[in-house]
Amino acid sequence: MREPGPTLNPSGELARLREDREELQKSFLEYKRFGSQIGLLRTYRTQEEAWEQILHIARSIVPLRHHRLLLRQEGRRGYAVSRESDQDLPDPSLLAVPEEEIEWVMKNKRVSVIPLDEPRLQEWGAHSRILVPLVGKVEEIGVLVLWVPLPESEVSVLAAEMLSTLGREAAIDIENLRLYGEIERVGSLMNNVLESVPYGIVAIDLSDRIVALNTNAEYLFRIRRFFAVHERYQNVFTPQVAQVLTELIVSTLRGQETVDYEFEHQPDGKTILQLGISTSILYDNQGKPCGLLFLCRDMSLSREVQKLRELDQMKTEFVHTVSHELKTPLTAILGGAEILLYDADKFTAEQLEIIKIIDEGGKRLQNLINDLLDLSRLESGRVELNLAENSLADVTKETMDLLHGRGTVTIAPQFPPDLPAVRFDRDKVKQVVENFLSNAVKYSPGGGEVRVRIYVEDAWIRLDVQDQGLGIPADQLPLVWEKFYRVDSSSTAEIEGTGLGLPIAKHIIDMHKGEIWAESEEGVGSTFSFRLPLSIEAEGP
Repeated sequence: MREPGPTLNPSGELARLREDREELQKSFLEYKRFGSQIGLLRTYRTQEEAWEQILHIARSIVPLRHHRLLLRQEGRRGYAVSRESDQDLPDPSLLAVPEEEIEWVMKNKRVSVIPLDEPRLQEWGAHSRILVPLVGKVEEIGVLVLWVPLPESEVSVLAAEMLSTLGREAAIDIENLRLYGEIERVGSLMNNVLESVPYGIVAIDLSDRIVALNTNAEYLFRIRRFFAVHERYQNVFTPQVAQVLTELIVSTLRGQETVDYEFEHQPDGKTILQLGISTSILYDNQGKPCGLLFLCRDMSLSREVQKLRELDQMKTEFVHTVSHELKTPLTAILGGAEILLYDADKFTAEQLEIIKIIDEGGKRLQNLINDLLDLSRLESGRVELNLAENSLADVTKETMDLLHGRGTVTIAPQFPPDLPAVRFDRDKVKQVVENFLSNAVKYSPGGGEVRVRIYVEDAWIRLDVQDQGLGIPADQLPLVWEKFYRVDSSSTAEIEGTGLGLPIAKHIIDMHKGEIWAESEEGVGSTFSFRLPLSIEAEGP
């Protein structure tokens, strides 16, 4: 008689397969999230920020009762506690990590899970101790010790593998941050040396491109480092100075190690400086020529000029810092916020609100950086106007459409139908109109009406933006055209702004050979106006 085979249970088998698939999908999503968190490590600029992210990732892999970071001591044997949890601890001796455990994980570069049989530790909530080696490409950083409320058997293979990857990636990142810090320190030292030398320094490579210059050189030649570096010197300096540098280069390359030259230089077309320039060959690490160095000095530098130079140096350093030091972390902030907002349905309303605050704050900072760069370009005199026949009324209407719905004010245009077309740079004048209108809306928190008038006045076309807002005290009105100035009032403290919009507007109108001004009465409102000539030929200031 044939024996019966095993009973088939299709529904049970299907359920088991479904559970396996769900478990696999869960593991995949968990590892994917882990990869994204690891990627964030590359965005941090300080070790403190990196350690915080490392611990945050560790907590997402296993529940933590306590953690301790042991770093290898340079030039000495053993490891020292660098940081640990600040919660109440049991007897400190119970948390001592045997040296042989540390040596084993460092030698084998593997995560080790140690069961804890001490009753007092188990009562405290720690059932296992996990040692994560932090070994980079070049050096052994240390060990991350985690006390977890899980027995050894419940620490999954996936969790151990992720902790191992975390330790390896964390060590490499800390190595890079230490190297970056050392490079930055040396670079800062060299930059301080260059800036401390009481001469203008200009370095060019063998293809005639400027590779370095200091603030004194910026002042002597009225150029900006931001626009000069990586440009050919013939395109940066005036023809007179470029010709002098060319002659010095020829003399130097003919075999003279050092060449001196002295001539009269007019940096602004008015002040005459007796300028001396010395040149010498630059050599690389292998002793091969890689460029030339120019040492420039004002032979008649006065104390007053020195003070102006220091002020110009402060401004240049500030703009340089904002444009270069803030852009890198800001890109990471805005990119991260954009990614989070893309998955908005995964967050609670409170979390989403925080993400939106981060995004809005990043965009405000981005606007500040852009304003600073715009102002720097305008002040440098390197901005040219794109003049064409335009309608000031059309530009204003477009700007009004952009601001529609902002604030509680009503914008009332008053444009006659027969306004003439005028030659101006459409984008730049639109920037001025937008600044006037947005200020009128922002500084009218109580609502009211904003009147916008455009009319011909003799040989000018004029625009007035009149609001019924907070107004400006008479003693502060002349200061609104200064950079970073904002009206000092408790009623305006919470209104956002950079203090750069009006200085930028003034530069733009001045470039058009126009006029710009403001009238205001505190508590009544303000009128900001500009007018442009009906005929303009010049394309710059």
